Amino acid sequence: MKSQTKRKNHFSPSGKKGNAALETVTIVIVLIIFGIAAVVGMSAFTELNDEIQNDADISNSTKDMSGSLHTTYPSLMDGAFMFLFIGLVLFVIASAFFIDSHPVFFVFAIVLLLSANVVAMLLGDAFDDIMGDDSLSSYANQLPYTSWVMRNLLTVSLVVGFTAVISMFIKMRNG
Repeated sequence: MKSQTKRKNHFSPSGKKGNAALETVTIVIVLIIFGIAAVVGMSAFTELNDEIQNDADISNSTKDMSGSLHTTYPSLMDGAFMFLFIGLVLFVIASAFFIDSHPVFFVFAIVLLLSANVVAMLLGDAFDDIMGDDSLSSYANQLPYTSWVMRNLLTVSLVVGFTAVISMFIKMRNG
């Protein structure tokens, strides 16, 4: 008798099939955390750099290095955010393509996707509220890609989610 082993879906973070909505929420949460961490990190690094620049006991080479790192921080974190965002979007689309599902689940996928987008809308509004604070808004403006994606999070998650759902069901039409 053949032994059957359960094969884990290596493309899904939860290891389960058909979680395009869950993966959309996961992407939104990861992006929110990374975006907030980048802005708060920039705020903390600015304060640290100011203290370093104003300390007479610190050498000029250290001050120059700190100033150089402070200058490159926004573009580095903004680029890292976009790399993470594009990677996660490609991950969701690829994982959705490898899911075998029946067409009857298309309706359920749309309902779950709409629920996931409600979560994205709430988290996007929370990000806007946090970045609207006077102490953080100037730092958020120095990260243009991060700010744009986060301020348009609902639209972005709708596009990614529907692309994932279409990718999940297009495989059935072709194969």
